[in-house]
Amino acid sequence: MQEYVEERTIAISIKAAKLSGRALAAACKKVFAEIAKQQSAAKQPHGRQSVKKLMAHYGGKSAMKYVGAPKDFDRIAKEFHVDYAFHKTSPGHYLLFFKADQADAITAAFSKYTEKVMGRTAPKVALVNNGAEDTKGTPTYREAPQLLKANPCIHFAGNIEPRYIMDGEVDVVVCDGFVGNVVLKLTEGVAKTLLGMLKKIFLQNLITKLSYLGIKGGLGELKRMMDSEEVGGAPLLGAAKPVIKAHGSSHAKGIKNAIRQAKLCVANDLCGTMQTALAAVAEKAEAEKAEPVKE
Repeated sequence: MQEYVEERTIAISIKAAKLSGRALAAACKKVFAEIAKQQSAAKQPHGRQSVKKLMAHYGGKSAMKYVGAPKDFDRIAKEFHVDYAFHKTSPGHYLLFFKADQADAITAAFSKYTEKVMGRTAPKVALVNNGAEDTKGTPTYREAPQLLKANPCIHFAGNIEPRYIMDGEVDVVVCDGFVGNVVLKLTEGVAKTLLGMLKKIFLQNLITKLSYLGIKGGLGELKRMMDSEEVGGAPLLGAAKPVIKAHGSSHAKGIKNAIRQAKLCVANDLCGTMQTALAAVAEKAEAEKAEPVKE
């Protein structure tokens, strides 16, 4: 406070005959309140900060899932002057907290992050089928690629065989509920079986047990990546309100993370965003139908 006063000259002209002690006290109170306000604003953190500081200095907060290195997002976020914090949930997985009134800025930052860091200007969509050719599958699966290709809002990459789903070449995989359930449960079963096989190998003798100690951390991370209960559940897209589908065999950990998924859906207005996007697609389709055909 003393440094602040010394740096600035406060000139107060007082006409002793007209200025009462009460008026002088009120004037001083306003001056000191303004000084305190400016000092508080100077101390308020900006940009990336701890979750504790973000919660202490700002009002409404929102959160979303983030996968990757925080430093990659930091470089982009600086351009948009957003205040945010990361909370690590597992290796490479975070919750990104930000001010509720900065949702648009965060969205813009993520769009640029996706384009620059991940190199994806639009998500690639593929249809699960028993072959890459459009002629493979049931009548429904033969018709679906044509519909996906015709939609200008979808960047369709063609059919994809189940064995290539995990390669990461596409961002969205489409299929009917039955096929999706089979693929999901088969993948989870294979992951569980592989982890069990690895455990048996490392428990064979003293040498293998000592070898396990050297890669224990990496195997722990692999186990978390393959554990469906780390995710908990997935939203049923198209519902008016958030609905999270979890396995019927879920334990407490899985249900807890399913609730966390529901919280993220509400915080980021998933249903409202989808309704707006689908309405825009429908409006665009109607406009294209209404356009006169040029001969």
